Amino acid sequence: MSKRERSPENPFLVQMLFRYTGGTGNSCQAFPHTEFAPAVWEVYLYQTAEQALDVVQQGVEQEQLHQMMWDEACREQDTLGIRVHHTMYLCEECACQAITNHAGEVAASLTISTAQMTSGALLMVSDRLTEKAAVVGNVPGNIQEKDVLPLLKEKDTLDLRFKEELC
Repeated sequence: MSKRERSPENPFLVQMLFRYTGGTGNSCQAFPHTEFAPAVWEVYLYQTAEQALDVVQQGVEQEQLHQMMWDEACREQDTLGIRVHHTMYLCEECACQAITNHAGEVAASLTISTAQMTSGALLMVSDRLTEKAAVVGNVPGNIQEKDVLPLLKEKDTLDLRFKEELC
């Protein structure tokens, strides 16, 4: 995949925010569980998948689809800022699996534990230049979308953990 351009203002593409709630009364929405799985994470998705469905139906290759979605998400965040496209609720197991798949086991476990202990949140991001996946921990649980990009500019205090690469 080709290298991306780094935005001078936004070095990361912000994909999701996971807010630890400790319990919402909702059941997990990731997939049907055999038993009730209480949702303890509120997840905000900052990229749209609606356009992807239209493009897939037109027969666009997966690589081209990925590039189109990446470019559109970057353009939206650069021009409009962070926008919530979908909210869902996840149980502990499904949230941990999603975060671990994105950021790796070490980064995920450290940031998940911090969010749980502080009733905080974490962000799933990717570096725009290298596409390396990362997770940002120590995010306030009450953060608003308008405050996400300014938070990511505070590089000296940012709890940023990139996905470890296996040799």
